[in-house]
Amino acid sequence: MSRVRNDSVEIHLDSIYAHHGVVKSLVDSTIRWYEAHPSAWNELLARVARNVETQLQADTSRASF
Repeated sequence: MSRVRNDSVEIHLDSIYAHHGVVKSLVDSTIRWYEAHPSAWNELLARVARNVETQLQADTSRASF
């Protein structure tokens, strides 16, 4: 059963990659790079968190009357 699940996950990942115009090898090499550069990974995550927070605040202020 785990093989079926893995195939299903792979199919979903492939469609996500295709939607964003990337291939698995690019994703894999990017993951390897960030594994070798954890401080860059932490900086990226901090930037994403700031962007999400900014977007949430903007969405909240638009919803306020």
